[in-house]
Amino acid sequence: MILFPPEAKTYFDEKANSLIAALKPLTVRSRFQPLRGSVAHRPVTHQLTNADIIGHVRLSYADWLGRFRGFEIHEANIHEFLSEEDAKKLEEIADNVARRRELQAHCGTNYVLTHLVDWVRRRRLQEPADNSWTADLFASLTRDICDQTILIPLEGIQIEISFKLGQVTFHFFTESSFNEMLQNVPEESQDLEELREYLRKRYQGRVYTRFQCTAEKNHAQELASYQTDKALEVLKFFNPAALEIRAQCFLGRMGQVTPAQQHAFQVLPNNNISLSEEVEPSRANEFVVNKQILQILQPEIGIASDLLRKTQLTDLEERTLEAISHFAHGVTSPSSQDRLLHALVAVESLLLRDHNEPVQSQLGYRVALLATSTLQDRKKARRDFLKGYSLRSQFVHHGAKLDDVDTANRVLFLCWSAMIAVIRLTRKFDSKKALLDSLEDEQLAPQ
Repeated sequence: MILFPPEAKTYFDEKANSLIAALKPLTVRSRFQPLRGSVAHRPVTHQLTNADIIGHVRLSYADWLGRFRGFEIHEANIHEFLSEEDAKKLEEIADNVARRRELQAHCGTNYVLTHLVDWVRRRRLQEPADNSWTADLFASLTRDICDQTILIPLEGIQIEISFKLGQVTFHFFTESSFNEMLQNVPEESQDLEELREYLRKRYQGRVYTRFQCTAEKNHAQELASYQTDKALEVLKFFNPAALEIRAQCFLGRMGQVTPAQQHAFQVLPNNNISLSEEVEPSRANEFVVNKQILQILQPEIGIASDLLRKTQLTDLEERTLEAISHFAHGVTSPSSQDRLLHALVAVESLLLRDHNEPVQSQLGYRVALLATSTLQDRKKARRDFLKGYSLRSQFVHHGAKLDDVDTANRVLFLCWSAMIAVIRLTRKFDSKKALLDSLEDEQLAPQ
């Protein structure tokens, strides 16, 4: 059961009631502009008729970024709308409620916003609705919140065994997976075999993540996608493409990172048409995870997994996960310049005290201390790192193409190795300051 402090309920109920008073008469009915140009020639898959409308048509507005900007209410003698200014107030109310700790794990802003819009409409049209918006919201949440299991199909990965990483578990679909899913569908159903065949062809053998929570269904999917992405960032960091500037990692949620396709119509001399549809050659194979790989990646991948499960992170733990996210973002980029930039941003975020600290004079030393162990290796590592920073500057300030692959790969490896060391050191230090103080002591210690 979700409980709000009485003062919070009173506050948000007053805010919600003010929205009803903010409704204004709609003097000009909404008109849809006729389609023009290429959009007008798209095939119509289904022509809506009055027979398709089975309830209230709810008309709302959004800007080009998808942000809520108002809605209309229509009944026989009522035609009103909420202005963009008041819509921003409604969105702020919904966001503040959804962010409260009592609700964060169970629903998102979109659920609260949708409910508030519907409650304003019902109250204005004198349809069944509690006078207290928060009471009406909690009644809706009581109906909609339940235990949820969400499966997120992936691409760019194959696994030999199931394993847990952070708050998700990695599995793969088999024929028995679909039989289990469809066991409650009546055998006499005409579509059963067609559905089974569709699932088998599209998903059998595909890796997926399993996430469990107690929430309303849309928020459960949002949480599952978020936790899947965080786990995938860790796997991208350990992907072989992380250490090769020319490679690209295509690991991600299904449909999000599919390798680029090439489509071309070729008009032949005899006016015949040749159509080619090809997937561009990948610069990285699928990431295969097995028991041996997981053992090789210990203890670092185990530490990262533990951090993803923690509810209260230390300063250094939080910064380490953020740095992994920066590095992983570069691994999936097709641009070698992006790969180098994100790797450097990752170590900068971990190993610089603040934006005033000289980058090249300090960062190179700290990366060398973390990534190597002998004096000669550290001298070479610092030289390579400074060369890598020069490549970065040439691109950022002059747009120069990154053509020194060997130097770029050495810098990638140095950044990656330094971050590996920091992942281990999260068990020793609680804050970035403590880590940097220790590195400074080591740098100044007599040889």
